[in-house]
Amino acid sequence: EVCHDPGDNLFYDVDIASGQFRRNISPWHFVPLWAGIPMERALVQDMIRRHLLGKLMGRAPFPIVSRDDPAYLPDVYWRGPSWPQLWLIMLQTLWWHGFQKEADQAADQLVEICHQNPYLMEIYDSQSGQGISLPLYSFAAAILMEIVLRRYRDDPPWRATNG
Repeated sequence: EVCHDPGDNLFYDVDIASGQFRRNISPWHFVPLWAGIPMERALVQDMIRRHLLGKLMGRAPFPIVSRDDPAYLPDVYWRGPSWPQLWLIMLQTLWWHGFQKEADQAADQLVEICHQNPYLMEIYDSQSGQGISLPLYSFAAAILMEIVLRRYRDDPPWRATNG
């Protein structure tokens, strides 16, 4: 409630001092959907279509900052790369909320990006898919295994409690 802007239909970070929304778009803004926060289905679908699919897809899906943000730089640490630890969360969010085709397409893109790099990397340039930063990250291997096994398709743990 505090973080949801009904006008934009998106969850934002809130500046504690001012109470104002920080209006950048990031995969983190979809974590409430991933966690199963109760929302009207139409709002969830709109949020995913407009913001997740509309702003965070591309050659390397799920950049840490949307490509239309003035701060976006595809290969600069917190300004635009794609982070494997967010891939599974985003794929699950898509799958669990009715975007199965889009989840599978993004999963295939992410597997291909990993295949085209000599090592599994900490982060990937969100335009080229080129691995950047540190190689041989174990969490990237764990995430890639989950994606290859299509485990993002498994039922969410919250489905048993709130549908």
